[in-house]
Amino acid sequence: MQVLVIGEGVTIKPFLQLLRSGGHAVTCETTIHHLPPPPPFYPLIVIQGPTTDSAFIAACHHLRQTHTYATLVALLPTLDSTELQALLNVGLDDYILQSTPLIEQKLRLRIIEQQSQRRPLAIPPTPNQTGIKTTALSQFPYLASHHLRQTLIQVRNQLNDLLTKPRETPLEESTASYLNQVIERATMMQQMLGDILLDTQSHLQNTLMMPPITHQDYLILDENLKIQEFSDGVQRYAEAQTAIEQNQDVRESFPELSGLEDILRAILRNDHRGYEISGIARFSDSDFPLYFDLYISVYPNAIFNANPPHLIILLNNATERMMFQQRLIQSANEAQLLLKKLATTKNYITQIINSMADALIVTTKSGIIKKINAAAERLFGYSELALINHPIDQIVKDQNFLNHIAEEKIISQAEVICQRRNGDIVYVSFSCSVFETEEDTQDFVCVGRDVTERKKAEAQIQQLNVSLRQRTVELEAVNEELESFSRTVSHDLRTPISHIEFFNQMLEDEYGTYLDEEGQDYLVQINNACRRMKQLIHDLLQLSRATRAELTLAPVNLSKIALEVIDELRANAPERQGEFLVAADLETVGHESLLRIILENLLGNAWKYTRKRSHPRIELGRCEDPQVYQKYNLPGETSLFFLRDNGAGFDMSHADRLFKTFERLHSQSDFEGTGIGLTTVQRIIRRHGGEIWAEGRVGEGAIFYFTINPQMVSPLAAYAAVD
Repeated sequence: MQVLVIGEGVTIKPFLQLLRSGGHAVTCETTIHHLPPPPPFYPLIVIQGPTTDSAFIAACHHLRQTHTYATLVALLPTLDSTELQALLNVGLDDYILQSTPLIEQKLRLRIIEQQSQRRPLAIPPTPNQTGIKTTALSQFPYLASHHLRQTLIQVRNQLNDLLTKPRETPLEESTASYLNQVIERATMMQQMLGDILLDTQSHLQNTLMMPPITHQDYLILDENLKIQEFSDGVQRYAEAQTAIEQNQDVRESFPELSGLEDILRAILRNDHRGYEISGIARFSDSDFPLYFDLYISVYPNAIFNANPPHLIILLNNATERMMFQQRLIQSANEAQLLLKKLATTKNYITQIINSMADALIVTTKSGIIKKINAAAERLFGYSELALINHPIDQIVKDQNFLNHIAEEKIISQAEVICQRRNGDIVYVSFSCSVFETEEDTQDFVCVGRDVTERKKAEAQIQQLNVSLRQRTVELEAVNEELESFSRTVSHDLRTPISHIEFFNQMLEDEYGTYLDEEGQDYLVQINNACRRMKQLIHDLLQLSRATRAELTLAPVNLSKIALEVIDELRANAPERQGEFLVAADLETVGHESLLRIILENLLGNAWKYTRKRSHPRIELGRCEDPQVYQKYNLPGETSLFFLRDNGAGFDMSHADRLFKTFERLHSQSDFEGTGIGLTTVQRIIRRHGGEIWAEGRVGEGAIFYFTINPQMVSPLAAYAAVD
């Protein structure tokens, strides 16, 4: 568009840049006297004026005379209602205030461009009785509505500033300032509209009825609500798809007016000043709906008692405003949802913090407590109110820990001495870290766990370790004594016994014929005593070996060992007959030579105590009877072995004596023995992580159960206790 700009100075440069950025061909002149004759046609003329004095008004009048069909716009610093009336009187079409933001100037310029493009080549305006140009008067609805629009935009911008921009002053003062500006602007608008409307009502009688030249679309109705005239763009606001025609009932295209007939007739009678319907929506195939406002008032000929009376309906596109309102509502709803979600999240986090088993304490850099949770209240015996804004040294009595907090150090599992409200000392393991607050300060969050019981347990363990080390030393000393005893038994005791046996045999061989029967009995007694002594020495050495031998664990076939032991028993008493039952593949893990000692003792005892049976029966196997497992409360994966015989049996009331050293349940005359064999068996089994026990009845035999669990072998098994 060709645009003529008349003016000079620094203040006009931003407006020139605004025009050029819109793609307009701009011609600049400093005054109207520099315009070349004959004047070319400019659709838009902008004239700058520092004030609206008589010279500026005369310049505007000259431009209107020489550029009849151009849209004439004034660029002014300020404007009041009196100055506006004077400018309208000489043919001014619109104005732009330089004090408004560029974005508002751009919006007004765009509306002016659209108006200029639709401007009809009308008859040059002529003065009426009031001195106000008819064309200027016809522009009044546009100027008034436009000024109202600018007021709304200004209110919107000010409210937006109030909501979004940072405030240096308190909200109350800034709110009052903005409201005062809104009130002043609204007051000026009210005064201007009142002056113009009074002038129009007093002097513009018998004005030729003609449609207003306005950016708004309009409908003119008669007293029967029939359409008499309408603007070209009114069709898009209609509800019905059929075209709007003259003499058509307006309610067919605008059903919103149905039910308002009494109000419309009151407006025609001047009993009602006007009526407004805002935010009417029309939905089409496009992505966005069309919103518009509908303003109903009496047309001027009705004001001046012209017949017949008419109504004018102005339709203003309100899509932008409604969309803005909807965005505001949506934003408000989203903000409300966010606030609700924030509150929910805050409550959720609070519940998590209060349900923590560990104590949580938040402090400032200087150690002032800001927050604690329920676990901290329970641990220290204080309520949250009793600790908030108090120093942390009220509960923490470790100065090193407090120094670490002051130095902003991250702490991990530091065991700290603390004091409860009742004075009790507790040990708490704290982990602390630093985090930034919204005020750009640093706070500490410490999570602590009560480790008092653990500290007590550690002290007990340390005491037990000391006792264990002492006992280990004692056991080592005992083992040394056992080793010394073993050497003594092996060398010092066996030699004299061997000499006694030798000389007793010599005495029997060389002088036996000289001894009477009593002397012969003495020799037998000496020989039997030497044999028992040698057996006792053998058993004691075997017990010592069972206690001291180092365990070497490996797979062992108990069935194979048992058969070998049985063969040895049969070879030593070939005259005896007996039934041996050994289950196949009795596999386990252990020290093979020590497990052999177990079977030698158990099978040997069974063979010995069935000596008086005519049909001895001895059985070795693996127990799989669930009742036995239940009776002795054994896990299902336990390997349980048994050895059963039908020998002499024993009284269960004396069962606790079976595995004690040198304890015997039968007399030496009935069954020989030293009382060491079962003790040796028990120690070997316990070193293999197992247990042995027995059941029996006198005269009915006995059954021995034993388990072997190498996974439970203790590292100190080599230092087993000695009875």
